[in-house]
Amino acid sequence: MAEASSCGGVSGQGQGCAYAWMYAWDSLYALMGLPADVPFLEAVRRAADHRWLRFMAFTDWFHHDTSDAAFAVLDPSRTRVAVLAATDTDGDRDVLG
Repeated sequence: MAEASSCGGVSGQGQGCAYAWMYAWDSLYALMGLPADVPFLEAVRRAADHRWLRFMAFTDWFHHDTSDAAFAVLDPSRTRVAVLAATDTDGDRDVLG
């Protein structure tokens, strides 16, 4: 996700590497339900306790190219699922009608 944001994905319209990486880490923390003050290495350690699934979304805006990302995360207690689907193709709204 960060690479697609910083380099522009398929369209080549990146928004800046530092922000892209920040948004990617914010997304990781949000998927795991972690507060922002958890140190990075602790977040990485906790990520191993979660169950991660990458999936494909079948919608008009999800084009199944290299910049599309979709993840579902099951927390260690097996009581919470978080889902993230992201694409850079929503700029093509006029194409979709």
